[in-house]
This record gives sequence, C-alpha cells and structure tokens, in this order.
Amino acid sequence: MTAPSLTALVVAKRSGRRAWALVEHPGWSAEAVCPRGTTHAQALLAAVEVLLLRPPAVQARPVALLCDDQKLALALGELGPRLPYLTVCAPRSVIGGSLLHNRAEQTVRRILRDATGARLTLTAASDGSHASHTRRGSWAWLAEDGTFGFGHARCTEPLEAELHGIHELLKGAPTTHDLTVLCDSRAAIRLVNSLLPARPGGPWRDPEARSARVHGTLHAIRHQLATRPPVLLRWVRGHDGHPLNEGADRLAPHARRAVAGLVDPGTARATAAAIATEAVSRWQVTTARAHS
Repeated sequence: MTAPSLTALVVAKRSGRRAWALVEHPGWSAEAVCPRGTTHAQALLAAVEVLLLRPPAVQARPVALLCDDQKLALALGELGPRLPYLTVCAPRSVIGGSLLHNRAEQTVRRILRDATGARLTLTAASDGSHASHTRRGSWAWLAEDGTFGFGHARCTEPLEAELHGIHELLKGAPTTHDLTVLCDSRAAIRLVNSLLPARPGGPWRDPEARSARVHGTLHAIRHQLATRPPVLLRWVRGHDGHPLNEGADRLAPHARRAVAGLVDPGTARATAAAIATEAVSRWQVTTARAHS
C-alpha cells in the first residue's frame, strides 16, 4: 500500500483578513487569501475543497491531514466513509508533522503580510447636486489619478445626491488601492460611518435613514464598503479651494445640465475631462508645495 502523504492545513487571520495554506510532503502546496468577510469555517471549507481537487497524479496517494482545528477534524471524521483516503490527525502525533505544520503557518503569515501590508492610497472627492424645483439630481467624483465619473439620479433632497456620489465613487475607484473619500456633507459622512461594524470583524450595521430612497442607497454603499479595500471618509469644507472637491463640485451640476439636454453627450464628456484635468493639475501643485 502506498504510504500516505502528509498535508498540513493552517488558517490564520490578520487585520481582518483570513488566509489558508496547504503544504504537503512530498511536493504539493496551495495557498490563498480569502475575500473580506470570510469566516473561519468558510476558509477551512475552501482549503478542503482545494485539497480534494488536487492534480490526478497527487490524488492517487492517501492523505494524512495535519490539522489542529478540532471542529474541522470532527467534521471530516464524520465524512470518513466518503473520504476513505483521508485521515485527520494532530501535527504532534506524526513524525515530522510539527515541522510541516510550521511550514504551513509560515506560508500563511507571509501571504497575509503581503496582503495586509503597506498599500497605495487613492484620494478622491465626491459630490452631489440637486435641483429643488424638480426631482432631478446628479452626482460626480474625481480622483487624484485623473479618473472621474458623473451622472444623474432621481432624488428628492441634496443628501440623497451626496450619497449617490459616494456610492458611484466606491463602484468606480480601483480596488487595488485603499481609498480616502473627500466629501463636504457632514450628514452623508455620518450616515455612511454609521454602517461600519462596531468592532473589526463584527457585523455590518443596518442603515439609519428614514427615507426609503436614502435607505436603499445606503444598502448599496454598505455592500461596497464590505467588499473593497479600506475606505476612509474625510470632511472638507465646501467651496474652500480644495482642488479635488472643487472639481467634483463643478462636475455634479455639469452632469445635471447635460442630462437636461442643455449639452450634447460628446461636448459634455469633453468638458468634464477638461474640468477633471484642470482640477487634478491644481491638486498636484498643492501636494508638491505641501511636501517641499
């Protein structure tokens, strides 16, 4: 009978992120950082699924799974008849098991360190515009890298337009960066911050808004916050000369005029690009002066 291959399984957590690693002797390993919000049980399940789908040449060998998670060991033990080639045991009960388990722990720490280490931060401003005599509103956002977005939204109050701007920024900004959102609406920032968990890894809170429309927008914002890298909302005083905030503030009413038919789409896009370029140039000059 073929000697069983030793496979160490470790799940670890750092800065709210979980990762798992499978390290086998001889010669096979797998690792992954889990999406945000993944529970410990889900991470273990993902690792076991990968273990069961090893390459055909590796699958032929029986497996001694080294795991110090007692709940997982019991669960897999109950599946024994369906997994006859899989034996779950403690790392210390097998010769060389502790060394292999340590290698898996080192692998998890490394990939978590890489995933949660220093990240680039993107600064962007969002804004909303609302016409009090109509149900028309608009939103806009502008990032320091020159990307921008603008559009219209049906809304009944300025706060709703501001929240649309934040939501569209979270949708459009790259997920490769942490995000600092500049907003000149204290009410919008308060509502968005009220969605955050009371403690890291805790449950996300329900929206506190009374308006059904605002409530729906906050649900969408909460989903974005839960699935993308960290977001920091920072208040800036409106019309106070902040380049990115001023740029977003110009783009939002421009979007409303374009939707009303006062500007054709091609001209509207070209004008928006010019506004964004000018605002980002002023932002770069301001940032350079601050660091000189």
